[in-house]
Amino acid sequence: MLNVKYDIVGSFLRPQVIKEARERYKKEEIKLEELRVIEDQEIAKLVDQEVAHGLKVVTDGEFRRRWWHLDWLKEFDGFTTKHLEKEHHGVVNQIELGTVIGKISYDSKKQHAEIEAWDYLYELVKKYPGVTAKKCISGPNMILVDHFLQLGIKETPYYGTDVEALIEDIALAYQQAIEDLYAHGCRYLQIDDTSWTYMIDETFVAKVNQLGYQKNEILQWFLKGSCKALENKPKDMVVATH
Repeated sequence: MLNVKYDIVGSFLRPQVIKEARERYKKEEIKLEELRVIEDQEIAKLVDQEVAHGLKVVTDGEFRRRWWHLDWLKEFDGFTTKHLEKEHHGVVNQIELGTVIGKISYDSKKQHAEIEAWDYLYELVKKYPGVTAKKCISGPNMILVDHFLQLGIKETPYYGTDVEALIEDIALAYQQAIEDLYAHGCRYLQIDDTSWTYMIDETFVAKVNQLGYQKNEILQWFLKGSCKALENKPKDMVVATH
């Protein structure tokens, strides 16, 4: 068991070279393989910096992701995202929100970009004695926040109005995903979940009430999903929540 006295969130600002490479990839000027090479180089530089600063638990900075939470959630079957425009103080922003389109599940036999990202970091860190690689994933409740509270969807594909059944499947999918990460050598997992902070925002709680929900009801969703997702966690895997 690791005795960690300090830790990092794990997400770092994307280097300009990655931002530029993604724009070029978006415009089809470079292939995905070329983008990955650039990401690999920047991740290797970041890990060097983390180790040089004395960190014993390091991450890849989430340099492969576009969104801190959605890229991970897209690994689940039955989940996708919607691209929307939202005006705030006269400025129109491009946003992306997650939504459930079918039965939520995780298939370890499929190719997963997040597992491949982990594999690269895991192999990279092996050359640093006494240093542990950490995988950061978004928490299960982020699906509920986007689908029910942000998009305001009441009738969910496959689940209808049975929220409890959806929460069960999300939790089971997380258990399977955690098992997959463990099989790939992950022993330190960080689960980032900002869902709870939404419920201390009075404006957001008012929106929740308008949708027909109560604060305590939503908090019970979050509690059940968070606890059940970790029910079968390997004993020698450290799990930190943020």
